[in-house]
Amino acid sequence: MYLRGVAAEAFSEQAGNGHRTIAGCTVPEFFPAAVQWVWWHALRGDSIVLVSGTLAPLAEIVKYALERELLWRGVETKISVLATRLEICEGHCTGRVTGAAMFGEEKVRAVREFARQRNISLAQCSACGDSSLDRWMLASVGHPFAVNSTSRLRRIARLHGWQMLEWTHCPVRTAGEQRALKLKGEAAR
Repeated sequence: MYLRGVAAEAFSEQAGNGHRTIAGCTVPEFFPAAVQWVWWHALRGDSIVLVSGTLAPLAEIVKYALERELLWRGVETKISVLATRLEICEGHCTGRVTGAAMFGEEKVRAVREFARQRNISLAQCSACGDSSLDRWMLASVGHPFAVNSTSRLRRIARLHGWQMLEWTHCPVRTAGEQRALKLKGEAAR
């Protein structure tokens, strides 16, 4: 979720298998528009939070990769992570989840608690989601965005008047080019 307050899972990984290798380490690649948007919010001093159903250790890798992308663009910021936690017993993962998995309505509970602890108004926050399971999180903020969404989330977004975005592998486009792409995509449906 992004924008005045909290930031979520809009950092979709892209390229081939969604990862690249740097110095022998596999790291996620991001849509250029996602990095641009997070960068803009980081410049404003907004809190950025990755809210994801993935396992927390994997979400942490994405967090560090995104922080590095922002640092390469001259902005140092810390990103928070709300993700599915693994149970650890005697220093080893048991394979079980601790607490609730970060899906569906659990995302909105976690986001509300995060915002409450930091005295952030959710009405001033934006959230991005790509699945109908994100609808509760999107409905909880003042600025919801369906990004590269499933057909079910697109229907929900239209019903609620939420903005829909399509992020591509291409560099960030001008507003006019974005509108033309959007109209082209809607005409194809």
